[in-house]
Amino acid sequence: KEDKYISTSYDLGAKKYSAQWSMPHTFTEEDRLKFCELLPPKGRILDVGCGPGNDTTYFTEKGFDVVGIDLSKEMMKIATEREARAEFKEMDMRHLSFEDNSFDGVWASFSFLHVKESDAKKTLEQFRRVLRDKGLLCLLVHTNETTTYKKTEISGLVDDAGKPISTYVQEWKQEELLTLLEEVGFDMRTVRSFNRTGGLYPLFSVIAEK
Repeated sequence: KEDKYISTSYDLGAKKYSAQWSMPHTFTEEDRLKFCELLPPKGRILDVGCGPGNDTTYFTEKGFDVVGIDLSKEMMKIATEREARAEFKEMDMRHLSFEDNSFDGVWASFSFLHVKESDAKKTLEQFRRVLRDKGLLCLLVHTNETTTYKKTEISGLVDDAGKPISTYVQEWKQEELLTLLEEVGFDMRTVRSFNRTGGLYPLFSVIAEK
């Protein structure tokens, strides 16, 4: 029920969201640059929860081979129209249909935050499975003093009338997410806590290696 609610929320807000966020987030540029720097040139990237495809385009223009996935049909339509050079698939990140060792990098910018803590480990195991040896995972999430699943607003997610749309997110205590990544078999490469100017939530990013 909650899973369907999340995808429906993004379907309803796709048009306005993609208009507001028409370019890659400036506040995650540091993470994108580091991710690209650590990946092999022309490597293959899975953009998880790609939304309207902004980061997909960014990585494509850097010379990477990119596949974008999302559960929102409306976001997929927009992404496909915006970026003809990449491949897009409607897919649940918890159940990836790709073969083992398919990607050099998995990029999950504020998408993994919609995965419940109870599903987090198996989702991270899916990410690790599709990564090649020494492949990289980049996660960007909301943080909190405690790991909490809640219904909340997402910046830029509003309906056609401009009314904010709330959906479910998993906020993480930083140490607990890092511990989970280690349990799955990832080695941390970079870790940073940061805030977006005018943002509602404290943020956290990690780049980890298989």
